[in-house]
Amino acid sequence: MRRKTCCVIGGKNVPFERMDTLQRALEQELERALKDGCSRMVCGFSGPGDMLFARLVRKRKTQRPRLFLEAFLISDSEIIGTDGKLRTELTWCNGIRIFSHTMCADGSRLRDEEMVLKSDRIIAILNGPTQRETYLCSIAQSAGKDVGVIRMD
Repeated sequence: MRRKTCCVIGGKNVPFERMDTLQRALEQELERALKDGCSRMVCGFSGPGDMLFARLVRKRKTQRPRLFLEAFLISDSEIIGTDGKLRTELTWCNGIRIFSHTMCADGSRLRDEEMVLKSDRIIAILNGPTQRETYLCSIAQSAGKDVGVIRMD
């Protein structure tokens, strides 16, 4: 049986003073996803929004052992080139998907498109939506995906 999937996009440039607001909104969106039956959570671990989402999922995994957290990484150099913090946070994951062994120009776009197309629910963190975030939301909506928008602007 296929797990219902929820992913988070955006949230790369959230100001520190807005993190509490983001946390409350992410908690609400995560609860909606769980109530809707999503048990696979996916994120790119590439910004404060992703990291906060992963931490919130990790907290819930103690009460919901079937909850599956998966990292979608652009390349394996993201793991190798870090100061150890990302590697530690990746230990929270049940799975890690790596899209390339080298960084490529389209890597983040390809990864983000895959997350959106493979998910049933998308949580979009918009901080003055970028062209990429707008593009990803339009892909999700045209594919009939459920999109929860968190505005940070």
